[in-house]
Amino acid sequence: MTYRHGVRVNLSQSDDLSCNNNDTVTYRHSVRINLSQSDDLSCNNNDTLTYRHSVRVNLSQSEDLSCNKNGTVAYRHGVIVNLSPSENLSCNKNGTVAYTRGVRVNLSQSDDLSCNNNDTVTYKHDVRVNQSQSDDLSRNNNDTVNYRHGVRVNLSQSDDFSCNNNDTLTKRNGVRVNLSQSDDLSCTTSGTVANRHSVRVNLSQSDDLSCNNQDTVAFKHGVIVNLSQSDDLSCNKIGTVAYRRGVRVNLSQSDDLSRNNNDTVTYKHGVRVNLSLSDDLSRNNNDTLTYRHGVRVNLSQSVYLSRNNNDTLTYGRGVRVNLSQSDDLSCNNNDTLTNRNGVRVNLSQSDDLSCTTSGTVANRHSVRVNISQSYDLSCNNNDTVTYRHNVRDYLSQSDDLSCNNNDTVAYRHSVRVNLSQSNDISCNNNDTVTYKHGVRVNLSQSDDLSCNNNDTVTYGHDVRVNLSQSDYLSRNNNDTLTYGHGVRVSLSQYHYCYRIII
Repeated sequence: MTYRHGVRVNLSQSDDLSCNNNDTVTYRHSVRINLSQSDDLSCNNNDTLTYRHSVRVNLSQSEDLSCNKNGTVAYRHGVIVNLSPSENLSCNKNGTVAYTRGVRVNLSQSDDLSCNNNDTVTYKHDVRVNQSQSDDLSRNNNDTVNYRHGVRVNLSQSDDFSCNNNDTLTKRNGVRVNLSQSDDLSCTTSGTVANRHSVRVNLSQSDDLSCNNQDTVAFKHGVIVNLSQSDDLSCNKIGTVAYRRGVRVNLSQSDDLSRNNNDTVTYKHGVRVNLSLSDDLSRNNNDTLTYRHGVRVNLSQSVYLSRNNNDTLTYGRGVRVNLSQSDDLSCNNNDTLTNRNGVRVNLSQSDDLSCTTSGTVANRHSVRVNISQSYDLSCNNNDTVTYRHNVRDYLSQSDDLSCNNNDTVAYRHSVRVNLSQSNDISCNNNDTVTYKHGVRVNLSQSDDLSCNNNDTVTYGHDVRVNLSQSDYLSRNNNDTLTYGHGVRVSLSQYHYCYRIII
């Protein structure tokens, strides 16, 4: 048993993206599969056909995107292929229903990674849930518990993205919500204000993906556009079925981001919240409670990203902060406290991405740093400290993605590295250290995704790995070590791969 990509799987001398010596079980992209001397991006002995990471390759007795014995159809990584007897998560023995990467398939008392023998606990998309012969995106026999997008919810004859017959309970984006004649992406009854994708807009009988009655203005994906009886995928005449974000849904005068008739419960961006005549990004009538981007906050006559009348409390990008006559991304009048990109920082007449007047503290991309007459992505006058993409580092007349004059320290994509006349994705003259995509690696006249002349160290997609006459995504001749999608793993009678921390 091991843990791969948030999933507990049983493996037998297997490794990620490689096959086992005894051709039994391996783990590929969160799926347990049976392999036979096959590897990702290599072909099998009998030369069939599969699709691996946008490359067509010949495989034999392979797993991902191989066909079943009875030649049905499954959906693998965006391609409809003939499979046999496997399914993306393998099919069950009695053939009920499961959900596999966007396709409902026939499985048997199974779950995303198969259910337990006593039908109690299983693992679905990183969440342990109790199921009873149920499957992802389908309801149980007794209409009680179902698993939807990582959340256990109680449903009653409801389906995801559809409303119930009595207009009470529905499931929207992984959360149970109570709705009453409301719908996601529709305008308010009086045609004034609606909340669309975190933005308050004024609409007139418009809908996010439908046209207005008088052909004026609608709000579509953050843009105000003029429409003429149009809809994103055409609007319905009888107001029953619409197309919303790639899904056909049945609607009943409901709205996902509006309040209920009794002003109690609504659903906002995956969270059930209690509101009192409030709308997202606006304050309540009694100035108490509102919902801002997944956070319940107490406000007092405040507006989003602006200061309160009494200079006490506001909400800035997911963080409650105390401000004093300040605004987001600007300094306060009394040089005390401001909120910058979700972080409370002390500033002194400074602005984001610039140095302070006294050379003390500035806020750069959510990090407080000490700077001395420096600017982002440039070196300081006295070669001390600068801020580069969320990292404080010491530089000496260096620039981002170039080496220093004295071959000491440079900053490359959030990592401090020692370089010697080297450049990104190339090796140094003295075969010591180079920087490849955010990782310090030792190379010997090697290039990215190739092995070194002396078979020691190469760099494959952000990870240092030891190879022996091997290539990326294949195993070594002596079955020791290979690199599979960002993980260093041992392949000879080895268990789960260990990630390198450089």
